[in-house]
Amino acid sequence: RSHPSRSDYWTKMLLPVINDTVMEEVREILIQRPSLFDWQRFHIFRMLTHCASIPTDILEYAKATTRVGVSILERSQAILCIGKHGSNTDRERMFAEQFSAQTPFVAQRALIAAVQELPAALRDRLFDRAVQINSDHRQFVEFLRGRERPNYGEHPRTKRCCLDEPRQINVYLMSGVGLVHGART
Repeated sequence: RSHPSRSDYWTKMLLPVINDTVMEEVREILIQRPSLFDWQRFHIFRMLTHCASIPTDILEYAKATTRVGVSILERSQAILCIGKHGSNTDRERMFAEQFSAQTPFVAQRALIAAVQELPAALRDRLFDRAVQINSDHRQFVEFLRGRERPNYGEHPRTKRCCLDEPRQINVYLMSGVGLVHGART
């Protein structure tokens, strides 16, 4: 809360260690004392999408955000959060209510991604409807159909470690155009 401009950094740092304390802070920023910044809420929804589970009140807030979200990016990220943590009924209802030709492209893609966990027959019917409304989604739909398991943009954190031997650093002194150590190159 004290550094909203660093929300992207803090949500990435907190993601591996989400606990009750972090969820209380999320609850405060989203529900109890809502943040003024759309992008801060966007980053929090992105972090919640990558969590194993989220509390019911936060999920309900995400549902409300999909209907009246101020920012289309915040709304789209809330849609993905519901796709990951909501029930099949939530996913199907959200798609039926919100997917139309007038829906912004980003939100359309989020709605398509949100229904990827539905049973195959229903999911494919919704995918076909999406492509019928906007054929630009054809490649994205084919990508999702080819996936063995749902993907909400999650990727494992890279393991970082120090090298056994530090890299050798070569120092080059240059003076003038085309000169290295005073000699022409």
